[in-house]
Amino acid sequence: LAQDNAFIEALNLYDTELRAQPDEAELLYARSLLHERMNRFDLAETDLRRLIALNGNDSRALNALGYMLTLHTGRFEDAVKLIARAHELNPNDPAILDSLGWVQFKLGRPKDALPLLQKAHAIFPDPEVSAHLGEVLWVLGEKDKARNLLEAASKDDESSPVLRETVRRLLATP
Repeated sequence: LAQDNAFIEALNLYDTELRAQPDEAELLYARSLLHERMNRFDLAETDLRRLIALNGNDSRALNALGYMLTLHTGRFEDAVKLIARAHELNPNDPAILDSLGWVQFKLGRPKDALPLLQKAHAIFPDPEVSAHLGEVLWVLGEKDKARNLLEAASKDDESSPVLRETVRRLLATP
């Protein structure tokens, strides 16, 4: 249902199942993602915090909450603590490396972000990771490297809105 943008119907199913199984981690996680897609960040945060309360070592929930806070709330200090804990638990997960690099960038620390994003990109050259790495390279004055990376990533995947927006914003300027 969520893939077909039937968000309310999908949410109703999650709510029904979670009434029967309130601590079911997969259902809580999936509903949090749906809430985020619906721009209901407070409800997504509630679900993710419930997951973390159930299992403080759930690196996926820690990272998801930290990344969501980074993207949608600007609560970077809270986000970096959550993502850093996820990184301690799972230091080579490319999604966590990307999140940690991106929050470092948002905190104004592009030099700290660079090695994290380079490692994430080496493991998993996803379009969003490419966009983040390209932006950091750009800010650090490595504009040719950034341009080459972003152009190559765009040829591989034109469907990523994050990559498209980054390319538009950075490469459209002289």
